[in-house]
Amino acid sequence: TMLPSGEGQCYIVRTPSHTKSSIHGNYDCLDDELDPSPVSVVLYSDDMVLWHNELAEPEGSFVLQDVEGGEYTFCLQNGVDEEESASRADGRVRHVGFTVRVGLPSRALPQQLEGPDEQERLQFLSLSEQLLENLMNLQDHQAYLADREFAYRNVMDKTLKRVVAFTSMEAFVLIVVASAQVLYLRRFFEQRRYL
Repeated sequence: TMLPSGEGQCYIVRTPSHTKSSIHGNYDCLDDELDPSPVSVVLYSDDMVLWHNELAEPEGSFVLQDVEGGEYTFCLQNGVDEEESASRADGRVRHVGFTVRVGLPSRALPQQLEGPDEQERLQFLSLSEQLLENLMNLQDHQAYLADREFAYRNVMDKTLKRVVAFTSMEAFVLIVVASAQVLYLRRFFEQRRYL
């Protein structure tokens, strides 16, 4: 997402109304050369902030378990912060990659299945859910890296084209100047012979 300075974009996240859910997400500031401090990422429920990114963190992730069904607002902002009176806008456009997922809540142990084997099984299920979430975050960050690579490749191709054009122009000018010098020296020596 491209965020102009002093602006933000918000997205509605809907969770199933009949059951509790979990909301997983992450973000990454794709402009490595820019300071990430103007970027703020917030997840709201009505007017209550459920999650807010750390100041000046170029990337982050969040997991909210057992959220009620309904609508949530996920906002990405560049230099806008309602909590602070001063604007952090610096006039620079920023690119931010993000992912938000809605899933089922973590499994709980039913009352009739309590016991050491069931608790161990539940612990393994919990670990596998965490592993799956971490793998999804890794997959998201690999996609962000592919986006960065694409942007850098475009910059590199443009730079290479400019270098080739400048070098060609420089070679042409060098050939013209060398030819002019040869012609000038030839005329100079021809004139000396007649004297």
